[in-house]
Amino acid sequence: MTEKLGEKIKTARLAKKMTLKELAEKTQLSISFLSMVERGLTSAAVVSLKKIAEALDMDLSAFFEKTEDEQKNGF
Repeated sequence: MTEKLGEKIKTARLAKKMTLKELAEKTQLSISFLSMVERGLTSAAVVSLKKIAEALDMDLSAFFEKTEDEQKNGF
């Protein structure tokens, strides 16, 4: 779950053409922490996820929605 969450965050960040530094500035979270979350090396608290979602103009629930592939494969 942590890896998929990280992938969703990275995809959303890149879609906004935002660097990790810019996301860090908007969220007041460190670049290294955000990088680790994106790579699935650490988990993030709900408070941190909320900051990330707000910085990316997303709803927090978007991080937890199943992708088409996950729905097809029954995950």
